[in-house]
Parts: sequence; structure tokens; C-alpha cells
Amino acid sequence: TMHGEEQLRVRLEVLKEPPQWTVNPAQFSYSMSITAQVVLNDTLSRDIYDMISVFINDECRGVANIEYVPVVNKYVAFLTIYSNVADGEVLTFHAWDASQGREQVFLGTNYTFQSNGSIGTASNPVLIEPDAFVQAIELNQGWTWISLNVEDANMTVANALQHISPENGDLIKGQTGFSQYQSGVGWQGNLQKLKVEESYRLHLNNSQILQFTGLPVNVLSTPIPIDTGWNWIGYLPQEILGINEALGFYPATAGDRIKSQTEFAEFLSSTGTWEGSLQNMIPGQGYLMKSQSGGGVNYPAFHKPGDATDVRFFSFQDKPDWVVDVGAYEYNMSITALFEFDEKEMTDTTLIIGAFINDTCRGLAKLKFLAGLEKHLAFLLVYSNDVEGDSVHFKIYDPDGDKTRNVEETLIFQSDAIIGDLETPFVFTALGVGDELIPFDFYLRQNYPNPFNPITTIEYGLPRDKRVELIVYSTLGQRVKTLVNKPQKAGRYTVSFNATEFDMASGVYFYRLRAGDFVRTRKMLLIK
Repeated sequence: TMHGEEQLRVRLEVLKEPPQWTVNPAQFSYSMSITAQVVLNDTLSRDIYDMISVFINDECRGVANIEYVPVVNKYVAFLTIYSNVADGEVLTFHAWDASQGREQVFLGTNYTFQSNGSIGTASNPVLIEPDAFVQAIELNQGWTWISLNVEDANMTVANALQHISPENGDLIKGQTGFSQYQSGVGWQGNLQKLKVEESYRLHLNNSQILQFTGLPVNVLSTPIPIDTGWNWIGYLPQEILGINEALGFYPATAGDRIKSQTEFAEFLSSTGTWEGSLQNMIPGQGYLMKSQSGGGVNYPAFHKPGDATDVRFFSFQDKPDWVVDVGAYEYNMSITALFEFDEKEMTDTTLIIGAFINDTCRGLAKLKFLAGLEKHLAFLLVYSNDVEGDSVHFKIYDPDGDKTRNVEETLIFQSDAIIGDLETPFVFTALGVGDELIPFDFYLRQNYPNPFNPITTIEYGLPRDKRVELIVYSTLGQRVKTLVNKPQKAGRYTVSFNATEFDMASGVYFYRLRAGDFVRTRKMLLIK
């Protein structure tokens, strides 16, 4: 007998939900049949999960799966098509590529309905080769950032959005214009046509799926112009690409940024790579690129179709119960940050930071280790519906200790603001919880504010009970004021003083902490 562990190999087929194509034969008087083989991605379909359907206008009139016929050794679909008109209606074919999770369309159609007609046989089937894609984009209730990677001869807003069910007040917004929906009159505004090179933001009263049929964009002949500053850019390839591959031909420079609705990254010139929470670029998503010097994005040309969906509610496992409703907000700003606790960098990658406006969670990020920089950073997007002015406060959650720490710093929201970067991250200072108010080491912090006029605060910490002296000196070494001179218990202390009480002139001063054997001196500046 064998003991121990044995590897079990499992082939997992992840199937995307196929379209709900249905037809009720009882509603129709006439029928015909077509026996077809389907070409998907330049090869004959041999996947029994693949499907083909026939549409007349926008109505499904027949549907069949691909099946294997051993006698002729072929994979074919047996389609029965229904109509209430004996002949003449134009047939359009839709194919579902199960392995790619993608719907394709045969546009160059020359098939018409013929009652009792029969086209193709199992041994000699007709060949259906789709020549267009249906791009499907999941739209949030609220805001969704989108872009198109298929093109139709008619790129008007009304045509692109013809298959969604808008309500009064629904909005589509580009970088330079917008259109709003009004029943009876349709989409009205100064945004009339959509471009694949640009991204857009849709605000809808109801979540739904945008389906737009067109030819795949020729990536090689469609560069995206980039101006200095922010650009609302589209994503043109038909597949998900890693960000460094997708932007491999873009002449990025230090400080360039890219963000989606839920993630962002910054170009690090020392490694020539993009670093951040945004790791993949995904068809259907809209992006914002901030460029220092302009140029153009040329995406690499690939022909493997893929599809993916966006995130609507952003949260982490179980605890804490912080959730960001991304679709509820129009604007965001990005913060690249490190965490400090007790003057030491926090390095636990399970740590979660939450951004809050009032008591509503407006942003979430996990600490991430960047080996190239040897830093632990969080890439935090904060959301709002006001362009600027909201006061944002922060909390850090430690799953290991199940502790939620308040953060000393607060920020004012500003749309598309960039706070911190890879080289000089913004520092969030986590505050102690309970018994952590006793520090690990002696310390003396820089006074705050500095420079000051006339009041400033000095903080210091004692890991053990000690006699403490805290004295302010002039640059000549003369004692200006003894702030503390007494035994103190272990803990953290703050001392404020007012320069006007001691008749201090403008200039540089020193303050020195002596606690047992620990001595530390720092410099401060009074400006009147």
C-alpha cells in the first residue's frame, strides 16, 4: 500500500455564460434547415459548447450547438430556422465561441429565408465564417468607464448604445463633451460620435450589458495620440494584456500614470516598467493616461479574442466590512503610500487601508511588496462625486491581530490628484491601539508644524519609566526654556509651547530630549 499524498490532475473548463438564444417554433408558420460548419479564429469549430444562431433583424429564429457526426467525421450544427413570411427575409448568423467567451457575427450575409428550404448536408455542410465581433461590456448601476475595440460604419452614440435600455437622465461623457438620454428624443448633447481611441464614462440608472457589433479595430493602423496631461484613452486589442506588454511601444517617461476605474500604475524609469495595482489592460475598460511629454500609444497587434468584466463593488475577504461602491462615483484620485507605525515601515502584505469620507468607505487597497524598489506600498484610489473639497480620513486594518488603527494624516479630495509616487510615497502614520501606546524604542519626533509661528508641538516616546529632560536651546547653546524636567511613566507624550511667551526671535533653535541614557537633538525654525 502507498502512503502519503498523491497528485490529482484536474482539467478545469471555465465556461463563460453563453447567450440566452431561444426560439418558440409554435409562434411561426414556416421553417427551413441549414447544416453548417463554423469557422472560429481561423479554425473549424470542434467544440460541442460552441453554438450558432440565426437572427432576422434582432430576433432569434434558430439555434443549435456544434455536434460530432461520426459517419462523416465532421463537427456540424443542424439549424432549423422559423418565419411567418414564406420567403425573402435576410438571415444573419451569430456564433458563440465558448472557449473565448465571445460572440461573433457573420455580417457579409447572402442567405435569405425560403420556406421548406434546405441548405447544406452533414457530408457537405455550408461554411459560416464570422467576420465581426460583438463586444459585450458589463455596465454598472451608476458610473462605468468604458472603451470600444470594434468599429462600425456608424459610430454615433445612438447606434453604439442601441442595445441598452436607457432611462431619462442617463448620461455618456467623453473628455470634451457629453450626451444625455431623454425618452422620445434619444441621446442629446455635444458628444455625437464615439471613437475607439478614446474612453467614456456611462452613468445609468440600471446595470445592464452593452452589446456593440463591429469589425475588430486594426491595432497597427490605429495609434492613440497622447497630449501632455490627462488623456481619456481606449483599449484596442481583443485580449487581456499585461500592462508592460500593452504599453511596450509607448515612450513613457518618469512620472507617467495610467488608471482604470479601480486601479492605477506609475512608470518607473529606473526599471522601465509600470508598477502599481493596475497589472492588466482589459477589453471594454476605459483608461486615463497622464503623460509628462505626450506622444502616442501603439498597442501590440494580437488576434486572440478575449473578454473580461469590470469590478463594481470593491472589497476584501470577510473583515473588515469595508466596501466601495465604485459605480456610485464619478471622480477619483490616486495615492501611492507606505505605512509607518511607531516610526517603522509596516511590511505586512495582509494590511488593508480604507479611505473614508464621513463614514462611507471611498477607497480600499492592500499593501504590496515591490521587489525592484524594496518597498511595501499601497496603491489607493479614492472616489467622490465632488470635484474637490471632501475631507478624507483613513484607517488601517490588520487581519492578523484583528485590529483597526486610525491614521494620523487626513487629505482633501481633488479629482485626478496624484499624491505620492514610487520614489517618494506619501506616508500614512498608523496610530496605536490600546497597550501599543507604549512605544518599542525611545524616540523624539520632528516638531509640528515646522517652520512655526508662534505655537508648535513636540512628541516623544518612552518604552520604560525614566526621568525626562526636554530643553530648547539657541544656536549659541543658551538654554531658552526647559519644557519638561521630571520622572515620567512609559508612554507617548506631546508638549506644545508658544514662542511669544519666551520672547524668542525668528531663527533656528534646537530641542534636546534626555531620558536615561537616550539623548536626541533636533532642529526647528521660528518664522515671524
